[in-house]
Amino acid sequence: MSRCLIVPAALQLVAVWPVIHWYVLRLMDSSDSAVPLIALVTVLGCLIRDRKLETTRGRSLWPSALMMMVYAVTFPLLPPLLRAVTAFAAVGTFWCTRAHSWRGRTGQLGLIFLALPLQASMQFYLGYPLRVVCGHVSVLMLRSNGLPVSLDGTLFQWGETLIQIDAPCSGVNMLWMGLYMALALSAVYRLGWKRTLVLSGLAAVVTLLANACRMTALFYMQTHLPQEPEWLHPMVGVMAFLLSALVLAWSFQIMLRRSASGYAVQDRRA
Repeated sequence: MSRCLIVPAALQLVAVWPVIHWYVLRLMDSSDSAVPLIALVTVLGCLIRDRKLETTRGRSLWPSALMMMVYAVTFPLLPPLLRAVTAFAAVGTFWCTRAHSWRGRTGQLGLIFLALPLQASMQFYLGYPLRVVCGHVSVLMLRSNGLPVSLDGTLFQWGETLIQIDAPCSGVNMLWMGLYMALALSAVYRLGWKRTLVLSGLAAVVTLLANACRMTALFYMQTHLPQEPEWLHPMVGVMAFLLSALVLAWSFQIMLRRSASGYAVQDRRA
C-alpha cells in the first residue's frame, strides 16, 4: 500500500472501531455463525493478490469519503447492523474502488457485504417468504407428477396429510453460499459489474430452484419413508446444494467462453 494511504486507512479504522467491536461480538454470539469470515478471507486474498496495483493514482477515494460521511451522520440513528452496512460500504469502497477499472471490484464489494453477520437477520426476514416461494415451485413439481398437492402457508396438504416446511428448509444458507460462489468467482476472475450482476442473479435463481427440488424430495421421504435414517434429511440438502453449485459452475464456464470468443472477434476486426 502506498504511504500516502496509510494515514487515511488508519483514521478510517479508528472511525469504524465501534462497528469492528460489535462485529467481533456478533460473530461470537450463538445467533450467528462464523461463516461470513469465509467471505472476508476471500476478499483479503484478492486484495493481497492485487497489492501491486495499489497506488494513489489508480484509486478513487471520493466514494469512500462520501460513505464515511453517511456513516458519521447516521451513526446515532441506525441500529448496529445498519451501522455496520454503512461502515463496511465505506471501508469496502476505500479498498476496492478504482478510478479506471471496475473489473473484479464489484465481486469484492459484494463479498464485503456478505462478510456481515446476516444469517440470523436473513432467516428472520427472508425465511418465511422463501419457504412460501419454494413451496409453490415444489407444488408445481409434485402436481406435474400427478399428485394433487396444495400449499397452505408453509404446509403441504395432500388429502388429509399435512407436512410442515420447517425453518431450515427455507434455503437461506443455500442462498448465501450461492451468492458467495458467484461473487468469489467474479472477484477471482475479475469480471465486470454487468457479468457479476448476471452471475449473482443466476445464483439466486438456481439455489431457489434447488431448494424447491429439496422440498420435493423431502415430501416423498415424509410420505413414503416415515422411518428414514436421521442422516438422510441433511444429505438431501447437501446434494441439492451440490447440484446448484454444478449448474452455477457450468454457467460460469459458458460465460467465460463467450467473453473469450467476443475478445477474439474484436482482435480479428482490429
